[in-house]
Amino acid sequence: DADARTLVNQNLASWSSEEMTIAAGTNNVKINVQGTGSGASSTITVQIYVDGVLKAEQSGTGAPAIVAMVTHTL
Repeated sequence: DADARTLVNQNLASWSSEEMTIAAGTNNVKINVQGTGSGASSTITVQIYVDGVLKAEQSGTGAPAIVAMVTHTL
């Protein structure tokens, strides 16, 4: 996908992406996030905002692998 973003080997406590513009006529938005947690309480949260309004959110917790996926129909 032309809008795919990849971060590798990031040792971050917190990270937020920049705003992304989705092409007109797009029907669905799907975001998959994977990370490595340091402990059982490690969390990844994925959020989709449309025009500043939260439309979808999903979180994953655990260690070592954490996965969260969210889909929103426009």
